[in-house]
Amino acid sequence: MQESQFLDAVQWAESEFGGAQLGDARREKRLVRIACALATDPQGSLHGSLRNWSELMGGYRLLKSPTASLEKVTQPHRDKTLNACRTPGEYFLVEDTTELDYSSHHSAQERRIARLDDNLARLASPHGNARRLSFGDRRTMCIKIRALP
Repeated sequence: MQESQFLDAVQWAESEFGGAQLGDARREKRLVRIACALATDPQGSLHGSLRNWSELMGGYRLLKSPTASLEKVTQPHRDKTLNACRTPGEYFLVEDTTELDYSSHHSAQERRIARLDDNLARLASPHGNARRLSFGDRRTMCIKIRALP
């Protein structure tokens, strides 16, 4: 039986996000530090995971930066995952689909989530109901069971 090899939080963060191209080496290092802090406490918040006020404000600046788009931040992780899945072997795919419905949330009713008009609300709702404020989220986890000889 082969033992699993787990990385510590720093190694994992560097491995998954270290290659992100955010246009500035400081942003790229900050991304790795944030990922490391969140990996240390995966159920925690950004506020609870970062050590001090300046790190927290730097994290918020990074997340608001147009150069730190979701695509750029996750590109190294996606590349690594795709490369790992290209190797022959047996894989187990675990999938979850969740609908997140904010229709009854008090602040969503009051503000209509940034005053979405009925057309946008129809697009956001998988059921075509302009009064529902919801969206679906689908995640798939790929686990390699064994490599083929």
